[in-house]
Amino acid sequence: MGCIIPEHHVIQYIRGYKLLANAPWDSVDNIIIPVNVSELFHWILVVFRIRHRFLYIYDSMMGGAIHSKNVLDHVRSLSTMIPMFLVATNFYGKYLDID
Repeated sequence: MGCIIPEHHVIQYIRGYKLLANAPWDSVDNIIIPVNVSELFHWILVVFRIRHRFLYIYDSMMGGAIHSKNVLDHVRSLSTMIPMFLVATNFYGKYLDID
């Protein structure tokens, strides 16, 4: 994880330094992530359930192969980035009851 520096904005959010509510991720159960699917001018909601390490997708415009592919591409990128940032912040050492 040498490419992720401690000053990175996402690292700061995970640690609770940049949030309006000022709650680090190791003190909450769910993270709500709004995602703009820019190709469609459409927003989806992704809920990250930390304990289960699962992303739930809420999409008001379900259906269609092209739409589903664009949404899944965005969510796949989140599912790749989130674990990298959690490892970089030593998150798993703080949150002991993850399945």
